Amino acid sequence: MSAKPLTAREAYQVLRDIALGVRTMRRLGEKPLTGVYSGMMSV
Repeated sequence: MSAKPLTAREAYQVLRDIALGVRTMRRLGEKPLTGVYSGMMSV
């Protein structure tokens, strides 16, 4: 299963929802977080 890229508008709406607390951001990968800035994170 391959996810299609988000448009700029869709990305803005997702990030806005996260900032407003409407949506929760979580890591989907199996690798553990070793630091706050440890690479890409799926939203």
